[in-house]
Amino acid sequence: MGVNSYKIYKAFYQLNFKKRFKKLINVLSIASILAVVIYCYKFAFTYADYFLILVMTFAIGIIFEINLPKLDSNRCVSFLGKWSTYIYFSHWTVRLVLPIIFKEKTYEELLPIYVFASLAYSLLIYFVSILLNNMFRHIKKKVII
Repeated sequence: MGVNSYKIYKAFYQLNFKKRFKKLINVLSIASILAVVIYCYKFAFTYADYFLILVMTFAIGIIFEINLPKLDSNRCVSFLGKWSTYIYFSHWTVRLVLPIIFKEKTYEELLPIYVFASLAYSLLIYFVSILLNNMFRHIKKKVII
């Protein structure tokens, strides 16, 4: 999703739109993201996931193009891009463990915990991987020297 959003951002960045059209498409993109979030909250288990992901991908790409014209050099966006990989790889662990811990809670009750725990767990994994990567680089330099 992130790679495709970036490609959409790049494609839209090269086009020159009028300011009114940019505002309209920005509002539509934000509205579509809100619609996807509300739909996912109302219908937790659905077969429309791939369509919803496609809508979110286009909306995010368009929002970045309109609001962040210098996306390549933005440190915050760069961090979020790197962190998104860790979120992607770690969120299913949280999704698997939380229903075991909180057996009596429903999906709707666990949803805020899912989001927070996924973000916190992925951030922990992100920083641990940076630490391990730096440690291995340091060891590699010592071995080579």
